[in-house]
Amino acid sequence: MWTKDDIRILLIEDMTDHPIVTARITTPDGEVTMMAEAEEVDRCLYLRNFHMHGEDVGPRQFGYSRLRGLVSGVMDTLENYDEIIIEGAARTSGAGKGHRPRPIRFTREALLRKAHREPEHPGGSHRPGK
Repeated sequence: MWTKDDIRILLIEDMTDHPIVTARITTPDGEVTMMAEAEEVDRCLYLRNFHMHGEDVGPRQFGYSRLRGLVSGVMDTLENYDEIIIEGAARTSGAGKGHRPRPIRFTREALLRKAHREPEHPGGSHRPGK
């Protein structure tokens, strides 16, 4: 998982107008631009109609595990949120045109648990020396 020291978030002001937020996020694995309608509810940040574009990463190089790392770093930076819910925008072209992906919920507690979990052997058990 990435921490606030691993990422840099830069709001793109000329493309940000409440409730739309546009940001360029630099990570150890590359730079992405994201745009979403942001809404705060208590200690939860909703990012609706979420779009993400890799600036120097190829298609499908920024999958779920890197998104989880990105959200972990963002949550570490924006300390007043305990969860972030991403609701993707409907596809405008290609396979599944009009399809809206299911919301993805990230909680601080689950991200911390995942970050501190011991690595598993590919076979699923811990076998030292094998």
